[in-house]
Amino acid sequence: MVERLRRGSWRPVATVVTDEGGRAAVPVPVNRAPVDNRVRVTWPGDGVEGPVTVEKALPLLRRTSRLRLTGPRKFVDETRARLTVAWRARAPGTRSATDPRPVTNPRPSGEVEAWCA
Repeated sequence: MVERLRRGSWRPVATVVTDEGGRAAVPVPVNRAPVDNRVRVTWPGDGVEGPVTVEKALPLLRRTSRLRLTGPRKFVDETRARLTVAWRARAPGTRSATDPRPVTNPRPSGEVEAWCA
């Protein structure tokens, strides 16, 4: 059983089955609030080995990022203009925000429509 501490109480994340090596993997996104980044894994035992519970804090890592907003230089009042938003973050182990390697869980780029009144 994998649980996560959220607002002071443990909540289930997943029930997992281990492989032949006794390992299992579960993706657990990191929360911005450090207090909500504790996970607990419990193994109930199997008749030969007793139960085991382990707690671990998920580390927060600061990422260098760049936000870019593009669109027309000018537009007339009471008309629409298409703006494009692009967000890039530096992937772990890279030197710049323009590195093509993906960031885990990137926020998508997109387009928005603006109305100038």
